Amino acid sequence: MKNLILFVLIINTSSILSSQEVLHERKVKLKSFFLSTDKNESFPVVNTENGEIGLFLLDKKEIKSLIFDKNYVLKD
Repeated sequence: MKNLILFVLIINTSSILSSQEVLHERKVKLKSFFLSTDKNESFPVVNTENGEIGLFLLDKKEIKSLIFDKNYVLKD
């Protein structure tokens, strides 16, 4: 019984740890203030025809966009 519980625990832990991977990492500076009540938002948009992904980052004063191709390479 102890071996079964240990086996289930190991399987659950390994599935949680390998559930996501980082595809692209980039620092984006938005104009938000420390301890501000304004929240930054992001909206992903997927073009199903060519596989491009657009990521729009919004804060109080500006909108930034990142466009990726179907292989998650930054285009614009």
